[in-house]
Amino acid sequence: MNDLSSGPGDSAWNHDPRMAQVIEQAMQKLASRCLLVDVRPPAEFRAARIRGSVNIPIDEIEKHADRIRSLARGRDVGLVSQSGLKAGRAASILERCSSLEIHVVDGGVDEWKNAGLPLVLSCTGTVH
Repeated sequence: MNDLSSGPGDSAWNHDPRMAQVIEQAMQKLASRCLLVDVRPPAEFRAARIRGSVNIPIDEIEKHADRIRSLARGRDVGLVSQSGLKAGRAASILERCSSLEIHVVDGGVDEWKNAGLPLVLSCTGTVH
């Protein structure tokens, strides 16, 4: 299991158009190399999520290990939760029942948001 840090803590940097382009390129590179699985409950996922992530709640992780392997198509799997704790537990479950390369997004969605990285908000369907 590996940790993926979410970036700098200064949220002001995300308003720079050049930085927005860098973030977009990084998100595309992340998606090409890693399936991002959000293990939070569906309501939390719908409220705010990392673009491109899929929702498989932690209590369904073991049951859906084959689906995750199929969705990953040879890519690594990144797990994210609200703070990173449940993602760590999900990683332990997946490591027992699959041969996937598993990573945990350190700090979860909370840290992602604090770093000023984009989230899709369900109330508007827009990226913030």
